Amino acid sequence: MRDVSEDMKEEVVAEFEEFTDSLEKSTFDSEKLVEEQTRKEYEELRHKMKEYERNKLEKIDSNMLRIIARVSKQVIGDALSMEKHADLVMKSLQEAQEESLFND
Repeated sequence: MRDVSEDMKEEVVAEFEEFTDSLEKSTFDSEKLVEEQTRKEYEELRHKMKEYERNKLEKIDSNMLRIIARVSKQVIGDALSMEKHADLVMKSLQEAQEESLFND
C-alpha cells in the first residue's frame, strides 16, 4: 500500500511540475506576444504622428504664404508680382531661420 501511495505522490508531483512548466512557458509566450504587439502599435502611432506633424506644417506654410501675400497686396498694392513676392518671402524666411529666429 505504501508503494502505491508513494507512486501516486510522485506521479502527482511530476504532473504538477509539468503543469507549472507549461504554465510558465505559456505566460512567457504571452508576454512576448504582448510586448511585440505593443512595439508594433507604438511604431505605427509614431509614424502617424510624424505624418500628422508634416501635414500640419505644410498647411501652416501654405496658410502663412497666403496671409503674407494678402497683407502685402493690401499694403504694397500691385507693386510686386506674386512670383517676386514669393521669392522675397522665402529669402526672408531662410534668413530668419539662419539667424535662429524660429528656435525657442
